[in-house]
Amino acid sequence: MPRMNGFELLARLKSHPILKSIPFILLSARAGDEARVEGLQAGADDYLVKPFSARELRARIKTHLDLGRLRGELERLVQQRTAALAESERRYRLLADLAPVGILQADPTGQIEFTNDRWWHIVGRDRQHYHPTDWESFIHPDDRTLMSTNWSNALSKIQPFQIECRCLTEGGSIVHVMTEGVPDVVLKSDGHTEHRGWYLATIDVSERKALEAERLDGLRNAEAEQRKRAEEAEENRRHQEMFIDMICHEIRNPLNGVINNADLLRLNLQSRRTLCKSLWKTAQTHADLIPPALAQSTWTQWTQDLEAIDAIEMCTRHQKVITDDVLNLSKLRSERIVLAPIPCSPEQVTMAVIRMFSAEFRRKKVECTAYRVHGHLPDPPPPNTTLLNTHYVTPIKPNSQTRTVLIDPDRLSQVLFNLVSNAIKFGNTNPRLDPGIATPFSSLPCVMHSRITIFLEYTWGPPVLPLSSCVASTSPSTVPLPSSSASLSHSTPSTLFLSTNTTTSTTTNPTTTRHTTPPTHLLITIHDNGKGMTETDQSALQASTPANLKTYRDYSSNALGLFICKQFVDIMGGWISAERCAEGTEIRVCFLVGDGSVSPPPPPPPSSSSFSPTLALSSLSSFTSPSLPTLDRKSQSDSPPPQDTHPTNLSVLIVEDNLVNQRVLKRQLDLAGFKSQVANNGAEAVEMTEKEEFDVVIMDLEMPVMDGLEATQRIRAREAHLPRSLRHTPILGLSGNARLEFQEKALGVGMNRFMVKPYDRKELVGCLVGLVDQGW
Repeated sequence: MPRMNGFELLARLKSHPILKSIPFILLSARAGDEARVEGLQAGADDYLVKPFSARELRARIKTHLDLGRLRGELERLVQQRTAALAESERRYRLLADLAPVGILQADPTGQIEFTNDRWWHIVGRDRQHYHPTDWESFIHPDDRTLMSTNWSNALSKIQPFQIECRCLTEGGSIVHVMTEGVPDVVLKSDGHTEHRGWYLATIDVSERKALEAERLDGLRNAEAEQRKRAEEAEENRRHQEMFIDMICHEIRNPLNGVINNADLLRLNLQSRRTLCKSLWKTAQTHADLIPPALAQSTWTQWTQDLEAIDAIEMCTRHQKVITDDVLNLSKLRSERIVLAPIPCSPEQVTMAVIRMFSAEFRRKKVECTAYRVHGHLPDPPPPNTTLLNTHYVTPIKPNSQTRTVLIDPDRLSQVLFNLVSNAIKFGNTNPRLDPGIATPFSSLPCVMHSRITIFLEYTWGPPVLPLSSCVASTSPSTVPLPSSSASLSHSTPSTLFLSTNTTTSTTTNPTTTRHTTPPTHLLITIHDNGKGMTETDQSALQASTPANLKTYRDYSSNALGLFICKQFVDIMGGWISAERCAEGTEIRVCFLVGDGSVSPPPPPPPSSSSFSPTLALSSLSSFTSPSLPTLDRKSQSDSPPPQDTHPTNLSVLIVEDNLVNQRVLKRQLDLAGFKSQVANNGAEAVEMTEKEEFDVVIMDLEMPVMDGLEATQRIRAREAHLPRSLRHTPILGLSGNARLEFQEKALGVGMNRFMVKPYDRKELVGCLVGLVDQGW
């Protein structure tokens, strides 16, 4: 065509952005493949050779118009999808930039392709100065190996991973980061998977690490504070124990001097008694030489002196009981009481406790009787067995046949001691004296006006605690027996309270049931006919801590003993109850006991000072004897004191810093016929034992210059180098500290025996003789 041929027009149209999509058909007379190819290469959509058919031309035009519309629609869709993809990418980048975590994208080989701004902020780097591939240089040198190993394992196994590491910022500070990565795996249509790369997220955990470190520091500080408080508490406990030990020691030392000086005075009074009797005889026959009034005055003064000595001994014993209670209370509060159950006889323990109070029973005119309560007995019952209501009872005597059970005898003895002491305190205090004048050959007969009755009963199962176990008495001589039967309960108790661990169960009639298995419980009932317990003493059996008794006035020494008694019973797995009856008080104590198949040791023979509880057999049937046995003062006074039999040539070294105790102890030993010398401290004792041989050494433990423990160690160390025939001088430890740990320490350094002040003179002399006889 002139001016512009078809190829030029085609080129112009295809270069126009709007017209380039119009279908273009080249019409030419040039035939052949080269002309067709040239036209198509120029951009024509079709090529038609002249002459052509009009119908064919219309068909081609229609086809290209349809294709053009489809192409336009396709391009529109492509543009729409492209715009949507661009928008999606824009949003993705915006979200990535706004995300609080660092985001990374890597190819399948691990090369970082994308990072958001937050990641650069977290690692503390400027993206303008660094490339994402430099990420390994951002890791702390100590963590690079760990990070590289985990990243390599994840790439090889194509599995998610998570790792914490430290990064170094551009300023050199440390940032704790945690990176978590997941592989981008796509499931294809053919069922295979395609790994297209990795997506990783990094967060700053520095604050969490700081909080964890702070929490750990807090825990460590709390543990340190707790340890400090525990140490302070332990230190306070030790100081408290040391203070209690010191107080008790300082109390026991003067008590030792008082009670043993009183013992010396009693010995002097025994010799003066003979003089008074001679003076009285002379006054009766030679009134002109010695007026009877002077003899009577001398005898009256002698009796008053004896009463004063009795009062001194009673007060010192009472003070010693309080001191022991304070020590026991200290052990209870520190939970250091350890039970030591052994096969023993509760009946013999009861008799031993009764013997402890024999002198006080005589002074206060108290009759104390002990009975064993039986169940079924053969018909007729054995001698000395009495049926009371539905129970058989037998008096307990020192040589009675007893049952052996497994129980802690020391704790049982402490409980009985406190309860008997309580019964004595609240006993009847109005003696009935016959008129008359006391002379050396006559006494004032008095009626035993106070009564304490102890019942021991073994049960197979916890005994039932009745609502009232007191039996109304019809006369002052009535001895009530506790019973779980309602028919025996005639009086209404004014107070009833229980300790913890109270257990109730159903029991069968004891008169119809035989038991061949060992008993499981021991029930002890102590009844007195006194004025009854006070509210303070009752609260002591209810109190869980001494703080429940607020003031010292309320917290009397007797209440302290009852409180400790309750604590011991609780520890031994039993219960205790007290009840104020129409006459006096009844206390019931139940102990858990074990099988004591081992026979107990034979009971010790009663000493001259022991007191055996008695009850007239004629009164057992009804327990309503019109009169009780009396203690004749004349029979007691006229009998000469027992003479101790022991060697009199023993040489004894007394190591004691207290001058009063020195004089008392030396005088007691001199009166016993021993040869004694005195050392003021442990250093003098060591020096004296090196120069002279003694048969036995009495060593106080707490002394200035050198204490008894160190002195004993030095003596034993020196004896270790001597010939065997000259070794090991017996050493008796003597101290006012009654703690078991202190006694164990004394025995551990080489002492052979240990006694607590205040001591008994006869026991001390017997212990010294025993040490020598045993050939220590």
